[in-house]
Amino acid sequence: MIDTAPISAPIATFRVEAGKESISPETIGKLLQDILDLLATAGTDAERQNPRRPGVAAHCRL
Repeated sequence: MIDTAPISAPIATFRVEAGKESISPETIGKLLQDILDLLATAGTDAERQNPRRPGVAAHCRL
């Protein structure tokens, strides 16, 4: 699983901005890019358990 905790802040910011009368395309783009950047660098459970072999769970090692 991906650790989604770091994504909570940008989502909360998005909700606040979206609740306003208007939101600029630039603001939406920045918030979505921030979320994308976090997803791109998010580690999975297997990667955190096996930092030397990303993507390979501990029970899959030979």
